[in-house]
Amino acid sequence: MPKHPSNGSHATHPDSRLKCLGSGASPLETETSLAEQYLGELKANHSALSGSEKSSNTKMIKTLEARIGRYKALGQAEGA
Repeated sequence: MPKHPSNGSHATHPDSRLKCLGSGASPLETETSLAEQYLGELKANHSALSGSEKSSNTKMIKTLEARIGRYKALGQAEGA
């Protein structure tokens, strides 16, 4: 399977006529406000869930918290 043109780490579909937009560049968002808003919504609805829905929601919350933390740490490391 062909590799991603920018750095070779992402596989692409061999018959695709569409260009892959993943270039390894920074995301369009320059802040975490949308992610933090979504995280707040996930936390607000958490108590109303039960069973596997609650487990899934917990996993999404933990993952999003980690991603926000990594993004903020990356910004501080780059001097942003």
